[in-house]
Amino acid sequence: MRAFGRFGFIVLASLFMVTAFASRVHAQTATSIPRIGILLTGAVTSDHLVRAFIDGMREHGYVEGRNDDYDRRYHEGSREKMEQHARDLVW
Repeated sequence: MRAFGRFGFIVLASLFMVTAFASRVHAQTATSIPRIGILLTGAVTSDHLVRAFIDGMREHGYVEGRNDDYDRRYHEGSREKMEQHARDLVW
């Protein structure tokens, strides 16, 4: 397994911040399911990182489709795609 690297750590830390923010914002509306955006640098082959994140969330009681939803985006090294996906996830 390759080293996660500094950028990977920043992405993972950002995911946790988005998750914390989303759970606080949506805690007031019982009918909506929070959407958690996952933006990865690699191709779909880096899905093992997403699976590890989702498994960790499940260990804390967040089950995909039941009380949260994940929107996965892969920009495959394209800065333009990354910026567009980030805008889409935020708005």
